[in-house]
Parts: sequence; C-alpha cells; structure tokens
Amino acid sequence: MPRVLYNAGQMTDDPANQNPPPPPDPLPAGPANTAAPAGPLTGEHLQALASANQRGKKIRSAAGVARFNGVSMGVFSGLSLLVAMGMAAFGEFDWIAWVMGAGLGALAWNELRGRRLLLRLDPRGPVVLGWNQLALLGLVFAYAAWMLWSGLVAPSPYEEAMRTEPMLRQMLGDPDNLYRTLTLGIYGSLMVVTVIFQGFNSLYYFTRGRVLRGYLAQTPAWVVDVQRSQAPGQ
Repeated sequence: MPRVLYNAGQMTDDPANQNPPPPPDPLPAGPANTAAPAGPLTGEHLQALASANQRGKKIRSAAGVARFNGVSMGVFSGLSLLVAMGMAAFGEFDWIAWVMGAGLGALAWNELRGRRLLLRLDPRGPVVLGWNQLALLGLVFAYAAWMLWSGLVAPSPYEEAMRTEPMLRQMLGDPDNLYRTLTLGIYGSLMVVTVIFQGFNSLYYFTRGRVLRGYLAQTPAWVVDVQRSQAPGQ
C-alpha cells in the first residue's frame, strides 16, 4: 500500500516523519528605544515659559476685569437703546436715553479693545483702559448731574395732580418734598459712587502699565513673541 505524504510540518504516514519540525528561531530583538523623541523646547525653555506664566497673573487678572466692565457697559447700552426705541415708538423722543445708549456702547467697545491690547502685552492697553474709565466717569456723572438738576429745578410731576385733585395733598401731605429728597438721594449717591468706583478702576488700570513694563523687561523676547501670537485678535 503506497504511503501518503503531506506538506512539510504536517503528519504523514511516513514513519520517519512522525515528529513535526521545530518552530523557527525568533528574530533577534533590536535594542530597546526608551528615549523620548527630542522636542524643539529644552528644559530651560519650558522653565522660562512657566516662570513667565506665573509673573503674568496680574496682567491676566486686569484683562478679566476689563472683560467684565466691557460686557457690563454693553448690556446697559443695549437696555438704554431699547428704552429709547420703545419711547420713540410711542412718539416720545428721549434724547438722554439715546445719548447714554450710544455713549455706553462706544465705551464698551473701547474697553474690550483695551483688553485685547493688554492680552497682546501692548503697553498701550493699560493707558486705553485707564482713560476709558475716566470717560465713563464723566458720562455717568454728567447724566446724574443733569437728572439731579432737572429733578430739583423742573416742576414736580405731582404738581398737576395736586391741582386737579386737592384731596391728594390732604391724603399724602406734600409729595413734592419727598420727590425732591428722593431725587437728591438717588442721583447724588450715583455721582459719589461713580467718582469712587470709576476713579479706583482708572487708577488700577494705570498701575497695570507699570506691571506690564516690568514683565516685558524680565521676560525673554521669544517668550513674549509666543504669548503675543496666541493672544486674541491675532
């Protein structure tokens, strides 16, 4: 009976080929590559970036304040313009609302522009922000002074009602004095608060100029270039 042979490495009827061939020897392993690929920045470069990031905290904090101020002014600008348009729809032109809306909108835009300059490490940023707060102070102070003068000098809004309904005076006493007192308290307080708050805000921004100049003097030029390239508006 003829013997049946199979391919090499398989069982056959040949008694001499009962054991399978041994597996091939594994390929020799190459040397382990444990070293990480070298990057463009050395440890000294990374340390310089970390140090600059730490020193720049005050600048980023000022940029955060500018963002809050700019957004807040933008919101009040929108509200003033909505009031002005609503009154115009009923045939009444409120020029104060239009002026305040337009003025606050321009100041909001300039505040956010100063923030972008600050984040680009531009020394003009703190100057723009400081003067912008002084402009805001002037706008709000002028508005409060006008409203205060109008409330104290102009006829009381209750005068017509008192003439047509004498019983109201007996019931309410003298509302004119209450109206003038409230006007003085509200707009007088607004003038004082504006001078204090916007004055300190302006001083804060102007002092950030010294902080920024010190930062630029202590930071390598290449680090400044990297940070400027990553700033908004680039």
